[in-house]
Amino acid sequence: MTTRATPAETAAPRPRVFVWFAAWAGVCVACIYLCQPILRAIGAELGLSDRRASLVATATQVGYGVGIFTLVPLGDFAPRRRLVLTKTTLLALAAVGCALSPSLPLLALASFFVGVFATSAQDLVPIAADLAPAERRGRSVGYVMSGLMLGILLSRTLAGWVAGARGWRAVFFVGAAAVAASLATMLRAFPALPPRPGRGSAWSAYGSMAGLLRRHPALRVAVLRHGLLAFGFSAFWTNLAFFLSGPPYRWAPPQIGLMGLAGAAGVLASTVAGRLADERGPLFAIRIATLVAAGSFLMMGALGTRAGALIAGTVVFDVAVQASLVSHQSLIYGLDPGARARINGIFVSSLFLFFSLGSSLGALVWSRWGWFALMACAGAASALAFLLTSAGRRPPP
Repeated sequence: MTTRATPAETAAPRPRVFVWFAAWAGVCVACIYLCQPILRAIGAELGLSDRRASLVATATQVGYGVGIFTLVPLGDFAPRRRLVLTKTTLLALAAVGCALSPSLPLLALASFFVGVFATSAQDLVPIAADLAPAERRGRSVGYVMSGLMLGILLSRTLAGWVAGARGWRAVFFVGAAAVAASLATMLRAFPALPPRPGRGSAWSAYGSMAGLLRRHPALRVAVLRHGLLAFGFSAFWTNLAFFLSGPPYRWAPPQIGLMGLAGAAGVLASTVAGRLADERGPLFAIRIATLVAAGSFLMMGALGTRAGALIAGTVVFDVAVQASLVSHQSLIYGLDPGARARINGIFVSSLFLFFSLGSSLGALVWSRWGWFALMACAGAASALAFLLTSAGRRPPP
């Protein structure tokens, strides 16, 4: 006879579990962003223009979206511990493939698989939501997301430093080593999880996702609303290295990597936004975040040639985007507790379509019209997201 774990049984290890989840999520998701500060260095060695070099970042983001849509929904049915461990192993191998790639097609292919298997970070978020009581779900998700955000930020800084000292290929070797170390701790410390209530095959998981979108209009609105912020986020970070390596800054990769630290306040925003979502409702935090993001992009467009304004704008918009993400996740995880992995798959895979569009369209805008046009485009997307905060205002029944 099997019994399900009760809240009392899972309450004791929860703080320690969330520390590990935050660390694992941060290491895995960092692999997606390692390439961004070193795109010009990759292009210099492989003889690529800025626009072609940006395809490396686009391939990674497309792979992440594909992995979210195809692999993360399996968490409602497959053994979750085995799923996370397998994907983390393959992530380390894909990062080594990036380091050894001799040409753009092979590097883009390896980067695609880095994105696919880095989705092990997203497997941990619905697990954290499962372990948390309903009244603390926002804070618990925010806690894990703070680790994920820290991984994103430190990845850019680490990539810049390593590339400056050892070249861009060493960046991917270091990433693979960090994932391998994370895997070693997972094998020892990954918690025993209660059985999932869901039943069925992978095909039934995929088939049910369209039904979830039809049943939950709040999920559709959340995808579009935060997707617009994701578009601006990706357009900014993918092209920032090109902007900073040219006039008036002419920064080297280590200096560009330090810009990742400018968004460190986003780590604090995860837990604060989660607490705010628990106490005032997710839409309250989303409304503020989208408005602040729009203003910060427009400020960076007007004052981007001033380092202080650029750094301040980066801090503010990273905080806003992270607050919006955590608040949206708190909202959608309450829609159907038995389908959290599939809901997460729908939400995040859709976001990475916006990320990919931000990378590709942002590169086009940057190459033709420059920095101000790029920031105006990102700011307009964020302003539209703010206008959509009136949609989905009613809580789901």
